Amino acid sequence: MSVGLINLSYQSGITIVYGTNNDDQLSNSNGSGKSTILTEAPRWILFGNTSKDDSADDVINEIEGKDCYGKLSLSLLDHNNNSKEIEIIRYRKHTKHKNSIHLFIDGQDKTVHGKGGTQKAINDLIRLPEETIVSSYLMEQGMGGRFSLLTNKGRRDFIESLRPTKVWEDSLKEARKNVIAIEKEIQEIQAILNSNNKLIESHQADIEINQENLSKLNSDQSAESIEQELSELRLEYKDIQNNQFEYTKQLSDLEHTYSNEKKVLDESNQNVIALGVCITTKTSELNKLSKNKKESICGLCKRPFDNIEEHNKHIEEEIVKIQSELNSLEKKHTNLKTILNKQTQGKDNLEKEIKSLERTINDNLINLSKIKSKGSELKTIKEGFTDKQKIYADAISTLNDKIQSLQQSNTQIEDQIKTLNQTLINNTQLAHTFSFKGLRSYLIINDINFLNEKLCEYSKKLFTDTIIQLDPGIDEAESTLSTLDIKVLTHKNKQRSFKSLSGGEKRRGDICMQLSIRDLIKSVNYIDTNLCVIDEIFEGLDQSGIDLVMKLLSSTYDQSTCMYIISHNTINYQGKTLNVVKSNGKSYIC
Repeated sequence: MSVGLINLSYQSGITIVYGTNNDDQLSNSNGSGKSTILTEAPRWILFGNTSKDDSADDVINEIEGKDCYGKLSLSLLDHNNNSKEIEIIRYRKHTKHKNSIHLFIDGQDKTVHGKGGTQKAINDLIRLPEETIVSSYLMEQGMGGRFSLLTNKGRRDFIESLRPTKVWEDSLKEARKNVIAIEKEIQEIQAILNSNNKLIESHQADIEINQENLSKLNSDQSAESIEQELSELRLEYKDIQNNQFEYTKQLSDLEHTYSNEKKVLDESNQNVIALGVCITTKTSELNKLSKNKKESICGLCKRPFDNIEEHNKHIEEEIVKIQSELNSLEKKHTNLKTILNKQTQGKDNLEKEIKSLERTINDNLINLSKIKSKGSELKTIKEGFTDKQKIYADAISTLNDKIQSLQQSNTQIEDQIKTLNQTLINNTQLAHTFSFKGLRSYLIINDINFLNEKLCEYSKKLFTDTIIQLDPGIDEAESTLSTLDIKVLTHKNKQRSFKSLSGGEKRRGDICMQLSIRDLIKSVNYIDTNLCVIDEIFEGLDQSGIDLVMKLLSSTYDQSTCMYIISHNTINYQGKTLNVVKSNGKSYIC
């Protein structure tokens, strides 16, 4: 750039800015630095950029080659009219400050050290995009012309770009991202729900199988037969146990009787033996006496008796006596033998009866063992039935618990899907709202209506019988703005195309659009600035057209507005002027 050291204090009212390029006489005012001072310098100080997308070092004066800086002082008012005095100083290839930025707020240094820190602080103060801020105070040459030459989509996009759309775009991206994420989550949860439903169907089928098996088992006659047989065995077992008790008691009584009889028999036997011994003794005595009688000698001393007759008589008497005793003993012995035989026969009968009872008892024990064994077998079979019944019943209970758990899980999943579906609807509606089919189209239509009101207002001041209007075409199916034509209406309600206008009429139409667009920028972004820089908008206008535009600008903006009109041509205006002169590679204000 060719700007030298310039100190410019913005003044209220209209100031016409002229230029002289002494370094190039053929260029007249072109290249003098008018636009650089009034449009590029404030932009560079605020944002570090230029409209020409110059490189960082292109802003440095070509002659000096270093120590470039710019300082901008301004007041920022919020919605409550609270004022902040801002001072921004930006350096480039400066000997002392290098490429730094300094920020002061109400006289206090708020410079943030570190890359991009101060620029972020400036952006946070302004809170609007660079193009929005620049468009609020600058009407560049050809701005309206560019709009009239845009395509339908280009015009729609341009009008939409006048709003702070980043939040719209971010919201649209976030809503669409949420829609995709929620749809994916719904699909995953729905897959779980479907899997649970399949498991429920499988469990229900298993329950039917187990119920069928349980029903068959319950209806099986063998189970009842086993129970009946077990009942009969229990009765039989009880009867045998009772009989066994009776038999055991009888056996005990018989054994007691047998014991007593045996004692009596033993005593009788002893008596028979004793009688036998007595009989033997008496017989021996009788034999001895008979022998002594025949021999007439003493059996002890072997001497003959003195009185044999008396001796024999005595022996006869003894023999008779002993014979009588012997007969008595033999008779008694015979009687005892008879009794003994009867007792022996009674004992034998008792032994037989005891043996019979013992056999009966043994048979009963065998029967009891058989009944026990069969009862155990039947009980095992019955327990098998019972175990199977329990297995089927437990399986049914477990499956029902699983189904209940899955159903509870499904209820929660369905509630979750319901919530997610509502969230999906909300995000889909948000995506629609932030898309061209939603609120954005509605706002575009409102913005177009605003522009048409302003176009009508400005057209009446720049034309006699012509009104410039934007004609939006709405796609009813998509509820979107499909076309945006520029039409020209006359007071006789006739319609012409914008292309049919003359060059001067098109230029006035462009100016109407420029002013309307600037008003829209300020309206939608809630910006109100007292600076207005108009760069070369008179090109293609005759003097009467210039006079109409000047009259329009004077009536549109109040006296507190600092309006700078950059022009190549001399304008019939008696107000303030500013001259920018370029000499020896540097531009100055004269």
